Amino acid sequence: LLNNQNPTPGIDYDFLARSASASVLWTPQSAKRILLQGTYSRSTIRSDTTYIAPQFFERERSLYRDDAHTVDGRMDLVLPRYSGMIPRLSLGGAFFWSSGSRPTQHYQPVGSLAAPITKSVTWVSEWRYHGFGESLYGFEAFRTHLITTGLRVNR
Repeated sequence: LLNNQNPTPGIDYDFLARSASASVLWTPQSAKRILLQGTYSRSTIRSDTTYIAPQFFERERSLYRDDAHTVDGRMDLVLPRYSGMIPRLSLGGAFFWSSGSRPTQHYQPVGSLAAPITKSVTWVSEWRYHGFGESLYGFEAFRTHLITTGLRVNR
């Protein structure tokens, strides 16, 4: 929690920021091949101040408010062993949405695979999608897929 005020006439500054989170990590003892993780966060920002507008040197009020939620989760799976090597698959993603001065949504699913080729070389790939949108500023929205792949070499 951050709460800051400056009531001096002509400044009239008021700022509040607050956040809270909760996380869960589940690794069942009997199922050694799965891990589940989830997080929820809630935050609030409120800012109210005056400033001098450069056009006419008059006082203007700047009021900003943001109430945000973030949810993310991930499932890690250990796939069946082959030739003594263990591939891993991870699926999950995050979702952010806020309301207030600039309502925003950001959706980001992700999937990754690590498949050993030999004892010292692993093929690693990841797919990630970004879906970003603002209801008041639609021209700032974007959607994109990002695919990364490569080899990891261990000595």
